[in-house]
Amino acid sequence: MLFIWYSWHQNSAVLSRSVGDCNGENAFYKTVTLDSGWDDRAYAIYQRISQELNKKKEFRLVKFPIGGLTARVVETDAESSFWDLVEKGTWELKTYAALMHYVSSDTVVVDVGTWIGPTVLFSSQLAARTYAIEADPAAFSKISHNLKQNTQSVWYHRVHLQAGCLGVESTHVQMRSALPGNSMSSIHKFFQQGNNRAPAQWTVRCYRLPELFTIWQINPTIEHIFVKIDIESYECKVLPNLYSWLAALKRKPTLYIAMHSQIATCSKEEYAMIAKIAELYRFRSTSFVNGNGAVAPTGEHVLSDVIAPP
Repeated sequence: MLFIWYSWHQNSAVLSRSVGDCNGENAFYKTVTLDSGWDDRAYAIYQRISQELNKKKEFRLVKFPIGGLTARVVETDAESSFWDLVEKGTWELKTYAALMHYVSSDTVVVDVGTWIGPTVLFSSQLAARTYAIEADPAAFSKISHNLKQNTQSVWYHRVHLQAGCLGVESTHVQMRSALPGNSMSSIHKFFQQGNNRAPAQWTVRCYRLPELFTIWQINPTIEHIFVKIDIESYECKVLPNLYSWLAALKRKPTLYIAMHSQIATCSKEEYAMIAKIAELYRFRSTSFVNGNGAVAPTGEHVLSDVIAPP
């Protein structure tokens, strides 16, 4: 069962998507309304991409590089070569290995920075349920259409897809991209410098991670949670902001964090707070914090209290 609806509030699009399986003894259904904060520019991008995708008649079955898992996606010229890389195992094979290692049928996955769905389409087949959030309206349209190709799959009903972004407070922010949907939209000022050639801008609403947990009714004290954070260089702002919340939790979510090259622009104070977060966890990637206390290099890194890294 799928519902998607729109309303308007203070000139921003309120976009909510609720997915629930109403069949069987263990079925659940949850209605969640999350204000995307999208302005007219974002909504226009979303509508344009959606209209283009609605005309597409060709689909492909993506075979993920590990686990024997597959998912249907809309076949487009823009993403065809990317899905080829996924199938060959040349795109973030480490990420798929981490999902296989940490995610099981009792895991709640929170996917921040969903893009067109390469991790959501995979992890949703392993997890109890998946909450995904994406701020780029073009990417949001693409992941929505990719998910809809899998309505006959049981795991489709475990996915809750929402529009919005992760930030340091609940507020509306400006995003920019050289090309909406290209996986590099960001609110990080240094990252945006590379997007100035043909900038597209729009407004989106950001939420703090604890706030999203409350909205989605995720209880970190009793549930096994895996959080993937891939927010195009804004991690140096968001991660330090999570320290107090994480420190207070007796059972901490496993964090899988993508560090981008612009992490070098973090202040010394931000570096120090990220290192302190790493110290909260029993297990962490050996590359996360090196011997002199500096923050990890570019790449994907894991922090877990439950299971050692693979």
